[in-house]
Amino acid sequence: MFVNKIEKKVIIKGSAKSIPLVIVFVLLFPAIPTFANPLERNTNSELPMTILDPYYQGQNHLSGEVTNEVKKVRLYKKGEYVRSGTIQDGKFKVYTRDVHPQPKEEWSLISVDSNNEVLEEIQFEPLRSKAFINAYDKFTYKDSSISGTSEGAKVIRIYVNNIEKRAVKVKEDGSFLIYVEDLNLNKKDRIEMVALDSFNHEGIPLEVQEVEQKTKGNVIEEEHLSKEEGDEKQIFNHIYLNYLLWGLVLLFSIWMFSKIFKPKKK
Repeated sequence: MFVNKIEKKVIIKGSAKSIPLVIVFVLLFPAIPTFANPLERNTNSELPMTILDPYYQGQNHLSGEVTNEVKKVRLYKKGEYVRSGTIQDGKFKVYTRDVHPQPKEEWSLISVDSNNEVLEEIQFEPLRSKAFINAYDKFTYKDSSISGTSEGAKVIRIYVNNIEKRAVKVKEDGSFLIYVEDLNLNKKDRIEMVALDSFNHEGIPLEVQEVEQKTKGNVIEEEHLSKEEGDEKQIFNHIYLNYLLWGLVLLFSIWMFSKIFKPKKK
């Protein structure tokens, strides 16, 4: 009997001590992360069902991850269907090399379930590499090639009317030469060159025009600088006029005070 009483006291004491631990566990339970497979989360979750990998202009594929609910992914440009991608083991790929997505073109990816109902729409804008073309030499449509120099580039691509026509490797000194005689270029064509880095990511395209002197790839930058110089002149003139105006106001005030408080002659 005595033993039973001791055991009962121990049990009660242990239970009392465990109460705070239970309370703490209940309060912290929602914050405990779950390590379940993210592809098995349900559609009612606020988590996205489609996750895009970083996409750079010039890449062959748009890729990412999807949940089990997503059965198809479709690529759209300005609301018009382009093509569908492939899904395998929770990862998707959509071929994009031929359509050449660029910034400010309103590209989107739509996820669809087994009933062809739209689950999610993600708008994306391609990123660009820091590789760029410094300059290209004077060019006429009768020339057989286009040459120039680049910075941080491994390859130079040439596009005619947004269709890739050729790609050449850049020399160690940054120079390049692209043969274009067989492309039969003319004034109606929109010709663009773009530099690619070591990851095959494209930089900012440079439009090629028929010129008589060397055209620099940083013309936009020069125009921007000239605009900044003009803005600085306007700011200086504005400040100068303000000081002049306040100076005139100050002189007029001094003159008025001198008239008002001028001592009377006795």
